[in-house]
Order: sequence, then structure tokens, then C-alpha cells
Amino acid sequence: MTSLKNCDPQLRRYLLVHRLPDIFEAIVSALAVNCPRDPQAFILEKLKLIINYEEVLDDLRWDSFIDQKNRPKNRVVKASVLDFLWSYEDENSQPTPEMYQKAYNLYNVKLKKSCFSAWMRYHKYMRRKKALLAKKLENAQIWHQRRVQRIHLEYWIAWVSERKERQNVISTRIRRVLAISLLRVVFDAWHSVAVDARKTKEYFEITEEGYKYISMGCGTLTTIILNQLPGLRDGCIQALTSECRTLKNVSIMNSPFLSDAAFKCLASCKKLNKIRVEGNNRLTDASVKVLARSCPLLEHVYLVDCPRMTDLALKALATSKHLHVVNVADCVRATNKVAANVIHKCRPFLGHLNLRGCYNLSSESIKLTAQCRNLQDLNLSECSGVT
Repeated sequence: MTSLKNCDPQLRRYLLVHRLPDIFEAIVSALAVNCPRDPQAFILEKLKLIINYEEVLDDLRWDSFIDQKNRPKNRVVKASVLDFLWSYEDENSQPTPEMYQKAYNLYNVKLKKSCFSAWMRYHKYMRRKKALLAKKLENAQIWHQRRVQRIHLEYWIAWVSERKERQNVISTRIRRVLAISLLRVVFDAWHSVAVDARKTKEYFEITEEGYKYISMGCGTLTTIILNQLPGLRDGCIQALTSECRTLKNVSIMNSPFLSDAAFKCLASCKKLNKIRVEGNNRLTDASVKVLARSCPLLEHVYLVDCPRMTDLALKALATSKHLHVVNVADCVRATNKVAANVIHKCRPFLGHLNLRGCYNLSSESIKLTAQCRNLQDLNLSECSGVT
């Protein structure tokens, strides 16, 4: 197909005046859509219609000859094809030097804008990359510093632990050496006293100073037996308990010169759970009250042959709810009411009860022993009132 771009301008105007391009587009579009069996007859028919009816040419559109049911929405013949067929160049269509200059300037400006935009994008990209790199470097430095600090902290903690362990070992050794030194001093003093006593034919007895050394040198002493020491005085017990407060088991038998002052000093041992006193006629209710109030862990109480004890002492013992062994033999002042109170309050743990020689008791108080489910040993010897 040949283009009409280079045809005579008069011919070009003639074709446009008579709307030959529109007729051509309408017939070609109808042929492409309707596809008639005889294209030539179809073309002649449409040309006759245009010739005979002028209004057809006035209202002519590209889809005028297409059946109503087959009309497409878009043009069948592209506009670029029509422009190629019917366009032509005249003397005014050639670009002038001014147009070339303008086009060159526009292209140059567009090229500069494109280059500048590309440079700006590159600059922003590099700036973001540099900032990201700086951020990563900063994070790496922080991480490295923290890692170094953590390593140093671990070394320091290990060093501190080692130093503390050494200090504990040294402290233990020092305490042991000190205790041994104090014990040596005690035994040296004891030996000197024994030698002097032998020389002067006196009885060998520990003085208050000796008990003071024992208290200072044996800070963890838990059990002490002071039986058959008739010369034991209140000052000895005071010296013993001045530094040693960890006593749990104390036995003092046949020491008739100990008074309430000595037993009140024993009450300072809060962990005391077993006390045995026998043959003391100076022990009163006041000492028992202090012991029951200050020593909540009391489990074993032996207060035998202490004639000055009354119902008040037994009533104080009833407040110790963990008593397992109670021996108040020869407590001649005990009565039924208080004895029954002791048995009733101590029944959950009471396992051994010795009421030998308490002749004021009767069967009424002994009946409550039936409630003591854990009772294993009961001594009612010389209780003449029990039937």
C-alpha cells in the first residue's frame, strides 16, 4: 500500500473535501466486520447509497455500514494506518532552523534534568548507604565495648569469688587458731589451778574465770553437764552464758547453791530444748516462768527434788506446747488442777511423764492421760492419792 504523503497537494485537498478517507474507513470497517460473500457488490451497494442519499454522507461514521448487532466498541482500522495512507507533506511541514534550535534546547534541558535526577538519586543512595554504614559501625563499636566489659566483668566476678573464698578459708583458720589458743589458755589455767589445789590439798574446782574462758573459747557449745559440783555458784553460770548462747542441753545435778539468778541466765540461751535440774532447794517458780517464756523450743524438762516449786511453775510449763518429756518428781506442792492443765495442753507431743512423789495428786487429774495418744512412759510411784 502506497502512502499519499508525497502526492499533489491539490489532489490531497480534493480527497479531503469529498470525504473519501471517511468513506474508505466506513467501507473497509464494514467489510472487516460483516465479511460479505461478494465484497465488490457490497462496495457498489454502499457507494450507490452514498450517491443517492446525501444525508448518508453527512452522517457518515466509521461504523455506519456495520450491522447493529455486530458493531464493535473500538475502531477496526487504526488511526495510525489512516494517517499513513492519507497524510502528506507540504511546504509548511518542513522544520525550520528555529524549530531545530527549540527542539535541541528542549532535549538538552530534558537530558540535563534526567542527569540531575539520576545524580540526585545516586547522591541520596550513597548518603543513605553511608549513614547505614555509620550506624552499623556504631553498633559494632557498642557491641565490642559491651563484649569487652562483659569479659572484664566475668574476670572481676571470678577474682572476687576467689578472694572471698580465700578470705573465708583464712577467717576459718584464724577462728580455729583463736579457739585453740583460748582452749589452751583455759586448760593451762585449769592445770595451774589443779596443781595449786594439789599442792594445798584442796578440792579441784573450776572458778568463775575458768567458766569465762570456756564461754569465750567454745562459742558453739551445745551440751554441758555440770553434775556433782557442790561448789557451783551463780557467778559460774553467769560467766558460762555471757558469751556461749548456743546451749541446747544443760544438766545440773546436786548443786544446792544455785539460785534463780543462775537459771535466769540460762534463759538467755534461746535454743535450749533440754534442761535437767535435781536436788536444788533454791529453784523457785520465777526461774521456771522465765525458762518457759524465753525458751520456746523446750522439749525435755527434768525438775526433780526441787521442793520450792509450786503450781505456778507447772502452770508456766503448760505454755510450752512442744514438751515431750516432763519429769517433776518429788514436786510435793503440785495439785490436781494444775497437773491436769499441764497434761491437757501438752497432750499432742507428751511421750514421757514422771509424777513420782507428787502425793497431792488424785485419779481426777490422771484420767486426762488417756487423751495423750503419744504417751509411752508414765511414772506414778509414791502417788498415794491415785487409786
